[in-house]
Amino acid sequence: MVTIPVLLIIAVSTSVAGACIVPSRESLFLVAHPGPQTGGTRLVDTWTITPAGSQLTLGDLPLNSVLSPDGRHLLISNGGAGIQSLQVVSTNDHKLIQTIPYTSPHSVFVGLAYSPDGRTAYAAGGGENIIHTYAVSADGLLHEGDAISLLADPSSHQNLFPTGLSLSPDGKRLYVANNLSDNMDVVDTGSKTVLASPQVGAFPYITLVSKDGKVVYVSNWGEATISVIDAATNTETGSIAVGQHPTAMTLSPDNRYLYVTDANSDAVSIVDTQARREVGRVSVAPRPHAQLSSSPQGLALSANGKTLYVVDAGNNEVVVINLQGNKGQVLGRIPTAWYPTSVNVDAANATLYVTNGKGMGAGPNDKRLYADPIRARPPIVDAVSGFNNQYCNCAFDGFTGSMIRGTLSTIEVPGAQRLKLYTDQVARNDGKSDAVLNERSPGNPIPRPGGTSPIKHVIYVVRENRTYDQVLGDERSANGDARLVLFPRRNTPNGHALAERFGLFDNFYADAEVSADGHNWINSANANDYIEKMWPQNYSAGPAGRRRPADFSGESEIGLSPGGYIWDAAAEAHITYRDYGEFYQLRSSEPPHLLPAAQEPSCPGPVAHTYISEQPIPRGQVLCFGPMQVTDHVRSRLANHYDPRYRSFDLDYMDADRVREWRREFMQFVAHNNLPQLEIVWLPNDHTQGTRTGKLTPQAMVADNDSALGQLVDTVSHSKYWASTAIFVTEDDSQNGPDHVDAHRTESLVISPYTSRQQVHVDHTLYDTAAMLRTIELILGLRALSQYDANAVPMWRAFTSYANLTPYTLRAENLSTSARNAHNAYGAATSAGMDFSAEDRISWDQLNRILWYAIKGTHVPYPGIKQSSTASHDDDDG
Repeated sequence: MVTIPVLLIIAVSTSVAGACIVPSRESLFLVAHPGPQTGGTRLVDTWTITPAGSQLTLGDLPLNSVLSPDGRHLLISNGGAGIQSLQVVSTNDHKLIQTIPYTSPHSVFVGLAYSPDGRTAYAAGGGENIIHTYAVSADGLLHEGDAISLLADPSSHQNLFPTGLSLSPDGKRLYVANNLSDNMDVVDTGSKTVLASPQVGAFPYITLVSKDGKVVYVSNWGEATISVIDAATNTETGSIAVGQHPTAMTLSPDNRYLYVTDANSDAVSIVDTQARREVGRVSVAPRPHAQLSSSPQGLALSANGKTLYVVDAGNNEVVVINLQGNKGQVLGRIPTAWYPTSVNVDAANATLYVTNGKGMGAGPNDKRLYADPIRARPPIVDAVSGFNNQYCNCAFDGFTGSMIRGTLSTIEVPGAQRLKLYTDQVARNDGKSDAVLNERSPGNPIPRPGGTSPIKHVIYVVRENRTYDQVLGDERSANGDARLVLFPRRNTPNGHALAERFGLFDNFYADAEVSADGHNWINSANANDYIEKMWPQNYSAGPAGRRRPADFSGESEIGLSPGGYIWDAAAEAHITYRDYGEFYQLRSSEPPHLLPAAQEPSCPGPVAHTYISEQPIPRGQVLCFGPMQVTDHVRSRLANHYDPRYRSFDLDYMDADRVREWRREFMQFVAHNNLPQLEIVWLPNDHTQGTRTGKLTPQAMVADNDSALGQLVDTVSHSKYWASTAIFVTEDDSQNGPDHVDAHRTESLVISPYTSRQQVHVDHTLYDTAAMLRTIELILGLRALSQYDANAVPMWRAFTSYANLTPYTLRAENLSTSARNAHNAYGAATSAGMDFSAEDRISWDQLNRILWYAIKGTHVPYPGIKQSSTASHDDDDG
C-alpha cells in the first residue's frame, strides 16, 4: 500500500487582456503524457488525480463496498469486463486478505450485504440470476455456500439481472432489485426461496430497508423515482419523485430523511419519509450552472447523521455535506483516484473508505507484465489456431476494457483546515484557468467562446478502434513504436499523407475504453453511470458473456448522456446538421436485391457496389437494400437529419460505398449552396472481421477505410466549400491493440486549409476526445455538453492564421481492397465463431491476437507475452 501525498500545482499566468498570452506553467504541463507527473497523475482526459490517504490496488472495476457490522472488514465487489471478484480488506491494517475470482459467465455485480450478525454475506450474481451466499468466519474470510436462484425455472431464458441488495433488521428477508425485470424479489433467507416479486419502476438499482423493517425503498435507475414497498404486504404503496438516475440511498439515524444520489442530475435528493416527497436537493456540481457530468454514485452518512459523504465519479472527489434537517451545505471536497464509485465511513467518523473504479489509469499495453494471482487462469487453447484465448495463463491483460485496476483509498476524515486544502486541490485537478482555455496564437481561426471563425462547416468522421501505434507508429518525426505497427504507410497511404500535411497528434487519447462508451464520448463528451457500469457486463469474455443486452447507443433512455449530444447543441444553436450512420440503425422489411447500375437512383435505401458476401455482385449491377425503416435512437433531434440511404454498421458493406453515398448528397449541397454546417460521418470498416474465411482480409478492410477517407477529403478539397471547412477524424476508442504510451492513445486528424503546412507538424499537446469536440463547438458556436469539453483545451495549436487552399488528391492504395481471407488463414476458425453483426460483439482479446499473428506472422510474439515458441498456425483449417 502506497501513501500518496497531496501535491499542489500552482498555475502562473502572465496574460494581458487583448495581448498574446504567454504560456503558463499549467499550459506547458499539457504536453506531458498521461501517467505520474510532478504534482499528481495525469489522466487521458487531461485531468489530474492526487488521491488523498493511502491506496490499495483492487480488481477490475470496483463498483460497491460495504462494511461488516463490527466494522473490522470491508467487502468489495469488482464488476469489470475481465475477471470479476469479491475482495475482503481488513480495516485494522488496511490489507487485502481475500479475493474470490469469478470468470465469465459467472458474475458478482454491485449488490452486497452482510447479515445483521455479520455471519453471512450476500452478493448479487447479475446475469446468472442468482444471489451468492457466504459463511463469514471469525477472521472475516468468506466461504461460499449454495446460491439462491431467483428463477423458478433456472433453465428459462428470462433475465432478471439482480443488482442492489438489502436485508431486513432481523436478517430474515433479503430484498433484491432486479434491474431488467422492473421488480423486486423478496427472498426468505432461511429457505432461500422467493416469496414475492412486487413491480417497481424502470431499471431498479438499489434496495434499502427502513430501520424498523416496515418499508423498503427502491431506487429506479431508469426513472427519476423511488418506489416505496410495504414490507408487510410486499406491495408498492407509493412513488417519490427525485432527480435523474437515482442510485445509492441511505437513511438518517431517526429514519426521517432518505438521502439519494441523483447521478444524472449531479445532486443529492433529500426525501421526507413521512411526507413521502423530496423536500430538498443539494447540488454536488463544482460551480453554479456547471454542465452535467459530476455523476454522484455513492454516499455514506456519519453515525450522528450530521455529515454526508458523496462520491462524484465524474469529478474524482468525495463531496462533504453538512446536513441540517431538510437542507444541506457543501463544506468541501476530497480528492480521490479515477472514477470513485462507493464510500463508507466508520462508526467513529474517523476514516473513509473509497473505491475507485479506474484507479490510477491504464498506462501502456505493449509490454507490461502482471504478477497477479487473481489473473492466473487455466490455459484454454484454440484447437485450430493454437493460441490461448481470453482465459489464457499469459500473466498479461492488454485489452483496454479490462486492464485498468481499481483502487481503495483509505482517508482520514479531514478537519476544516485540511478540508480547505483538499478542496483547493480538487479545483486544480479538475479545472483549467481561463488563460489556458482561451490561449490562442494571433489570428488563429479557433475562436474564444462567443467569437466567430472563418471556418463555417465541420465534417466529423468517426472510425473504429485503432491505437496510434497500430497505424502511425512508423512516423519517425513523432512518438511512435514501429514494432507495433499493423497497418503501415503501405496499407494506409492516405492516413499517412494526411497526417504529414495537416498535422500529427502523437499525444491524443480516446476518453472511452470500448465502442459502447466510445460513441457516447464521441458525440457527447461523456458516458453516464449506466454506460460505465453496464458495458463491462455486455463485453465480458466468454461465449455468453455476462448476459447483459447492448443498449448503449440510444436504444433506451437510460443510457443517454445527461448533457445531450452534439446534434442537440446544433439544434439549440439553430445551425444545420446531417448525420451519416451515428446513433441510428437501418432496417429493411425486404431482402436486398440486385438492380442494374443505371437504375441505382431508384433504390430507396443504401446501395452496395461491392458487397462482401459469398455471392459477389455481378458486373453492371448494384445491390439495393430496398425501403428502410430508421430506428431513431436519440429522440427527435435526429429525425429528418440523417441520410436514409447511408448504411450504418455493416462490415460486409464497403466504406467506399458509404462515401459514394455521402458524396452524392454532398454534390447536391454544393449545387444548391446549402451544405450543412455540421456533418457526422461514420466509417466503421477499420474494425475488421478478423480472418473469417471469404471476408476481406484485415489489411483490405483498413485499406478500404483509408481510401474512403481519402476520397472524402479529396471531394471536399476540390469543392467551393474547402476554404470554409474543417474535417475532424478520430477513432471512437482504441481497444483494438497495443500502444507503447497508453492503451487509450489513438490516431486523429484535423484537416483544413488552416492546418495545411509545407513540412510535417507534430503537435505534442495532450488532447482527448473532449478536446476535439470542444474545438468543433467553438468553431460552430455550440454549447459545451459536459464538464469535460467545457474544461478541454481546444486544438488551436494545429491551426495557422492563413489558409492554404491547395486541394488534396486521393492516394492510390498499395494493397488490394478486395483481398479475401483464405480458409487456412491464421485464426480463421476462431474468427468464424465471432459475431460481427454489430461493433464489439466479440472478444477483443482474441481478435487482437488474431490480427497480430495474421499480419506479423506467428514467429513474432504478441506484445507483453513471454513466448518460448512461436504461435501455432491454422494449418488444420483446411
